[in-house]
Order: sequence, then structure tokens, then C-alpha cells
Amino acid sequence: MPELKPFFLRKNELSVQQGCLMRSLLTVIPLSLRQQILSELCKSHPGVVRMKAAARSHVWCLNIDSAIKKTTRSCKQCFKTRKAPTEEPLFPLYHTHVDFATYQSNHFLIMVDAHSRSN
Repeated sequence: MPELKPFFLRKNELSVQQGCLMRSLLTVIPLSLRQQILSELCKSHPGVVRMKAAARSHVWCLNIDSAIKKTTRSCKQCFKTRKAPTEEPLFPLYHTHVDFATYQSNHFLIMVDAHSRSN
């Protein structure tokens, strides 16, 4: 039964509490309920990173990370609400980043040009 190998490898982390299989503090989700859990996690269309964080703090399921990626890729609303990659600046000094830094009691003004990425 190769499908039980991941559970056997974690046998010391598994317990049953009130009829639920637990891995430490996480509820173990059987494959038969995985799609339902993914749908619940995706309801607010948080994106891959936040969806993984929510899953990792509440549930454990085999290959949940890849299932989350697949779910968000196939969700039209997640696609619409995802952050677009930052556009490349058109020319030098078009977009700059400026900040102050202190090192060994010396104060520095740091400026980075997003076009050339040099300071």
C-alpha cells in the first residue's frame, strides 16, 4: 500500500482527537475531501502564498502545495486579482527607490535606480 507510506513516515506525529486524525495541531484531510478544502481556502481568492499559509496553519494533506498551485491557476477570479509583475522602467531614473540607513553611527542616504539596479 504505497499510498500509506507518507503516513507511516509520520506515524509518531499522528494522533486521533475526537474522531479526527491529527498531525500535531493540524487536521489531516483525506484525499476525498481535499477538493472541498481547496474550494474553501480559495473562496476569497487570496493567491498562492496566502492560501498555502492558511492551509499550513490549519490542515495537512498529501501534496497540498501542488494542489493549491493548480487550484489558483485554474481559478478565473484568482487570475483576475493576482498581482501583476512590476513593469520595467522605461529609462534610467524613471523609477528610483530611496531610503535612509544607519551603520556604526553614520547616516546614509541610499538611492537605487530600478532601471539599472545600481546605487
